[in-house]
Amino acid sequence: MEWVKRKIRRVLDLLGKVRFLTMYYWIFAITILIFTGSLAVTNGIAKKGVRREYQEYNESLFEQAQGEMERNVKELIQIAYNIMSNRDINTYLNTKSLSERSRLLEDVIRLEVSNIKAIKSSIEAIALYDENGKMVANLGTFYKDKLSETVKDSIVFSSLIQIGTKRYFGIRVPLYNIDKTQIKGRCGECLILINMSYLDEILEGRLPTSDSSFVLKGEDGQIMVQQGVELEENKLGTEGQSENLNLGWSIYQGNVSKTNWQLVLSVPNNTLYQNLNYLQRINGITYIIIGGLLLAFFVVIYASILRPIREQTLFMNYYAKNRKSRMEVKSHNEMGVLAENLNAMLDDIDCLTEENIRSKEQILEANYQKKQSELVAYRNQINPHFMHNTFECIRGMALLYEVPDIAEIAEALSRFFSYNVRGKGYATIREIADHIHDYASIIGYRFMNKYTISIEIEEEVMDQYMPKMILQPLVENAVFHGLEPKEESGNVSVFVGKEKDRLAIRVQDSGCGMDEKELEALQVKLKEYDRTSLLPLQKHGIGMVNIYRRLRLFYGTQLEFNVTSKVGEGTQIEILVPMNMKMEEENVSGILD
Repeated sequence: MEWVKRKIRRVLDLLGKVRFLTMYYWIFAITILIFTGSLAVTNGIAKKGVRREYQEYNESLFEQAQGEMERNVKELIQIAYNIMSNRDINTYLNTKSLSERSRLLEDVIRLEVSNIKAIKSSIEAIALYDENGKMVANLGTFYKDKLSETVKDSIVFSSLIQIGTKRYFGIRVPLYNIDKTQIKGRCGECLILINMSYLDEILEGRLPTSDSSFVLKGEDGQIMVQQGVELEENKLGTEGQSENLNLGWSIYQGNVSKTNWQLVLSVPNNTLYQNLNYLQRINGITYIIIGGLLLAFFVVIYASILRPIREQTLFMNYYAKNRKSRMEVKSHNEMGVLAENLNAMLDDIDCLTEENIRSKEQILEANYQKKQSELVAYRNQINPHFMHNTFECIRGMALLYEVPDIAEIAEALSRFFSYNVRGKGYATIREIADHIHDYASIIGYRFMNKYTISIEIEEEVMDQYMPKMILQPLVENAVFHGLEPKEESGNVSVFVGKEKDRLAIRVQDSGCGMDEKELEALQVKLKEYDRTSLLPLQKHGIGMVNIYRRLRLFYGTQLEFNVTSKVGEGTQIEILVPMNMKMEEENVSGILD
């Protein structure tokens, strides 16, 4: 530990020897490097983030369209299964008599087809073929009177079928002789002709951009449906995304299950990443503005502080040769006031040199003794006001030398000390919350942000009063007895709110916790205080009992104080007290003694 202190002291001594102007130039150069580096890093992060976001967005749109397409295919397959199992259609195909077929066609088959069309209005025709592929019935748009070849024993979805100016696709369904529950061989085939607008409606409105394209291809690669811009085949590359953000297309493709169709989504990269270019421009403009402000800040620092300091240094060197010289006052800011005071001080020095040397020595000796006495008195009678001003002075110097961390912790210490010594023995929850925030800031600096203190306070209890020195000691106890014994980082959470017309306070840590024996010993001490009103003689656990004593003295039997803990998981303190308690200084001051 001493070795570390010596090293730190040596580094500080070396920094103290560096000229202020030289340090200024180094800080300026490092700031420029960090600034330009952060610009490049943020642009790179934005580029990757937008790329990933658009990739996920396009994949999601493609998967939704693919899923919807497959869902509708399953509905059509279900209709095909219904036709395969329809006994009336089976009877019609196996009937040889033309008159009987005509009767079945008019009385039964047309009704069945009408019912099927009512389920799917996009079905334009249903044609029945015998086992030789010859048409024996056609209800709707005419397609073929004879099939060139029959399908295998499965339902087949065709590619584009063009009849005149209208576009269709077909479903070929094999039909079998059914005797009760047994299948005895093929008896024919059914062709369901469906308007292509059925598939158009599925893909409609699913394009990510106006210049992208959704394409559904058939088994032979023929385009069945196309939504968006029309693309040439040579512009559809392999599936994936081009590395060049301004060239090429991002292609997403996949097969539609139960069919031989392929669904392809093509998105131009230059459209997808136009938001990135806009974001980069905004980022660049922001950095230019911030850079301009930083440059102006450095210029102002040099003109208002460093340059006057340099002039004062040169003047002091010249004053050693010519004691009648005085410094030129160029402005009336702080540095100008300092120059005026310096000139006034030099005038006083000239007046003092004209006095008798012996009288001067006596006066100086008397002043020296007086200052020594005052210093001893100040040491023995240091007061809160002095400490507050000291911390404020440290904070001001830290801000002057651009050390924000020291300024922040000095400000937190100043407020923390002032809170503990000023005012009455009670405070509002809002003031106590600010006090906890200051303590959290101090703890963060002390442990290098190893521990975090999270505070959640409901707005409706902010103006409630409670005694001081309750919440902060609980948080401190959680940090030093709960978190510090563990090697890893941890968290202390503070909650204050209203529960069933009572003020609820919970302080919970993720520390080492207590085993059943330790928890039972603590609860025994609390019960022992309730019985005897005396603090325990053992030092271990007296802090918790002291907090409990203060609460019990103020709230009496209306206090509920619960402690729960588990080894390796942490400890929770829960306090329930009445709301809107009347605070009187003479009652609270004794509690805090």
